[in-house]
Amino acid sequence: DSTSAPANNTKELVAVYKDQDLAKIQAMTVQEDGVLSEYLDLLLYNRNADWAKKMSKLMPLNSILFAVGAAHLPGDKGVISLLKKQGYTLTPMAN
Repeated sequence: DSTSAPANNTKELVAVYKDQDLAKIQAMTVQEDGVLSEYLDLLLYNRNADWAKKMSKLMPLNSILFAVGAAHLPGDKGVISLLKKQGYTLTPMAN
């Protein structure tokens, strides 16, 4: 039943997000679906690089909580990796 597929995908994404399974989040994001994979640079990677630069300018000024979508977190081009490459130490928050 194709109507239950999005609901099942959403439930799976919520589960892997709660488990902080970044590898699975990345796998779900980049899986070939015919549309999203063509736009990963535009929708994810370019935005991640831009955000990481802006975050590094804002963080020394104040304590800040940044909220981004789960797909922006994992991978070499993810926000976590980009901030670590800038020398930041990141600690996941408990659910």
